[in-house]
Amino acid sequence: MTDKRLQEIRIVSEERIEEYREIIIREEKRKQTIDKYVRDIHKLKDFLDGRELTKELFIQYKENLESCGEYTPVSINSFISAANSFCERMREWFERICRQVF
Repeated sequence: MTDKRLQEIRIVSEERIEEYREIIIREEKRKQTIDKYVRDIHKLKDFLDGRELTKELFIQYKENLESCGEYTPVSINSFISAANSFCERMREWFERICRQVF
């Protein structure tokens, strides 16, 4: 797999969000949970603005949520929980893709 392809996989795109949606549907999450997580991941996508998701940007995202003054700590924790869920599922998905390629 090329470096460019690896980078594309780490970008939070509509395609990745839809793959995530399908994964959590298969996990039999409630519709409200799915909708909330997907909505929250779109917030992360908007923050990243096409940049590759890195630990540093993830930290900046959390700091941005905290400093903007629009969200309660409970809401921020919910956004971070959704983002962590997304990262975990996409890591598992990415590892499966790598095993298929190699």
